[in-house]
Amino acid sequence: MVPLDESDQAQRALVYARIVTRATGGPLLLVRASGVESEAGYNKLSNIARRLQDEGLTAEWQVVEGEDAVSAVRETAKAWRPDLIIMTTVNRTQMDRWLHGGAAEEVIASASTPVAVVPPDWIRPFAQRTAPRLLVALDGSRESEFGLDFAIHFASVLPADLVLLRVVHDTDSPWHGAEAYVRDACTRAQALLPGRSVTPNVTTGSASGAILRMSSELEADAIVMTTRGGSGPGALLGRTVTSTLERSAVPLIVLGPRVLGSDTHRRLTLGALMRTLDQERVGEVHGMVVDIEQQALVAVIMFASDDLGRQVIVPIDFLEQVDDEEVLLRVSSDELAELPLASVYHQRSVGPEKREIVAGARVQALDDELGAVTSIEFDPLTARVRAFWARSDGLLGQELRIPGQWLHDIDQDGNIRLAGARADVQAYLGRDRRRVLP
Repeated sequence: MVPLDESDQAQRALVYARIVTRATGGPLLLVRASGVESEAGYNKLSNIARRLQDEGLTAEWQVVEGEDAVSAVRETAKAWRPDLIIMTTVNRTQMDRWLHGGAAEEVIASASTPVAVVPPDWIRPFAQRTAPRLLVALDGSRESEFGLDFAIHFASVLPADLVLLRVVHDTDSPWHGAEAYVRDACTRAQALLPGRSVTPNVTTGSASGAILRMSSELEADAIVMTTRGGSGPGALLGRTVTSTLERSAVPLIVLGPRVLGSDTHRRLTLGALMRTLDQERVGEVHGMVVDIEQQALVAVIMFASDDLGRQVIVPIDFLEQVDDEEVLLRVSSDELAELPLASVYHQRSVGPEKREIVAGARVQALDDELGAVTSIEFDPLTARVRAFWARSDGLLGQELRIPGQWLHDIDQDGNIRLAGARADVQAYLGRDRRRVLP
């Protein structure tokens, strides 16, 4: 979907949209929030759509009456559900946004769709290479991993090459963790993009400055970023995305807070209540069974609420819904009673690669303990473990999200052993206060 007005700047979005539409073969919707469609002219929306159709593209157009530009884009996107919104911006500084408003920022903050923003000084289409080059900014967070998932999908349909960038704050920061993080991300992306180039890169400096510098040095054709939104009054986006948006000379593709909110990953929490389809409370989550080799969640250990205090093995396929506080099973109480007890499961173990994580388990780096395991984050479609969550010790213990790539082993007591020292893991996670180690 491409919002357009009469400005020459808005027409730049069409250059980008043509490339994406030709690659994907999907339809293109042009949107305008005004009544100017009654006027004649080269930039009349219907004329633009007709020229695109003459080029062999599937193009539609729509004028939204009685709405401001941002509302028109938001409401049309809800109805049409595009895979990508492509727009331009003319306001580049904080003062500009204060005086005139930042339509691009408002759309990013409110859209449930990734938004590609074409800067006013972008003068070229994709570089003259065999494939476009997308720079993906990563910081170890769940949100940036979701951005990588989008970038992998986008690169597969263009097709395009990827450069995965991790920025450390200063030269004193341990590099091992950051480099391991990017290498692991590259391995995952490369497996999903056969024949494409996926390159790791670690650099130092402020996040925005380093991203812009590397996009210039590497001649990136677009930058992919994510944001949970701003934290202060009037701050719609995070500081790094806002600063990059103001100064970038190449298109910036941003996954905003509403896009990230549609993430399908689930967290299975120790102690969560478990219910059957008939809404009977049958127990609570006592532990999880993880396949080390596949890094996948294969079963849940349920501590039954009956008088016998049984521990039952519930296969992952039996989970219907999962949230932080409750698990809904897709079986009845009678069917649940037929499942094996945990003790029987141990006797019939199908291999040493499957390990249990139970309440009280610890997360251990090579040189230190990081805290107690609280939950596992996984993909409900593939059961792949995306991260382990742990709470550090002390009255003010912080919750840490440790990506699954750091898993080295799970010992007989259910303790998670990481493939790195405390400083390495700290560099991997970055300095977000919600994730930083104490």
